[in-house]
Amino acid sequence: MKIAVNYSIFYQQRFGGISNYFFNLYKKLFSKRVDCKFFAPLHQNNYLKELDNDKISGIHLQYFPSIINPIIDQINYKISNFQIKRYNPDILHLSYYDQKKNTRILKEKKFVPYMILFLKDFQNFLLTIKNYTMRNMKL
Repeated sequence: MKIAVNYSIFYQQRFGGISNYFFNLYKKLFSKRVDCKFFAPLHQNNYLKELDNDKISGIHLQYFPSIINPIIDQINYKISNFQIKRYNPDILHLSYYDQKKNTRILKEKKFVPYMILFLKDFQNFLLTIKNYTMRNMKL
């Protein structure tokens, strides 16, 4: 099973609650040998700097002013959408809410938003994920 995490929160936060949550969740999943990858073409997140190159597709920028966030967002959207399609994940984990854009990505690839909760018992969680299949879902 392949999981892709999109860029949305990582270009907005250097450190923070949501990006820290994602980083720690996937660090646990990496240790369980789950195939996951972050797609954040241009980001300023310091947690992502700690990942191995094969776990992230993107470039860390030390700083960019928030006034150019809409431009960075458009660049990230175009590049990551292309990269995610090539990666062909089973699950697309959206890192932040943006209904208009995410709905379009989800419809194009027939992904279903799937929220992964931080559970104490990762083995049960991984068994649930492993047994979960796209054909069981009604789109």
